[in-house]
Amino acid sequence: MSLGATYDFNSNWYGIASVSYAKLNNEARIDVIDANTGNRLIHSKTKVDIDPLITYLGVGYRF
Repeated sequence: MSLGATYDFNSNWYGIASVSYAKLNNEARIDVIDANTGNRLIHSKTKVDIDPLITYLGVGYRF
């Protein structure tokens, strides 16, 4: 989800701002299996939740 705006100060100078949000979730599993016996030697599981709020503010000049 993003929201942004641009504002012209005059014919050359402008400002820009934006805010973005992204809900990111990921789950990973790792199994190590013995090739000879087929037994699972190691099992690991992790879950990552990232909810960044990204902001941007800028000033520009047009030639």
